[in-house]
Amino acid sequence: FFSYQTIHWSDCNRTNAWRKSVRFGYHSPTMRPIGRADDNPHRIDMDNILDRKDNIIVRGFRENSGSKASAYTVPASAGRKTA
Repeated sequence: FFSYQTIHWSDCNRTNAWRKSVRFGYHSPTMRPIGRADDNPHRIDMDNILDRKDNIIVRGFRENSGSKASAYTVPASAGRKTA
């Protein structure tokens, strides 16, 4: 039996080509990452942590906010800050 909760992956990619990964998850489409502050993605915001008593929402989608960036582009907020 294979569950979506089972950790699984294919063998290492030994080519020079990108390999697409797909992740399925259930969450509110408006939810920010747990505990991340709006002004600094590395700071924990205790008011932005999900309460386990919240209902599960299993529908919706997140808008692209008009960005022309590729789906493979890492947002600037996720990158390391260098001096």
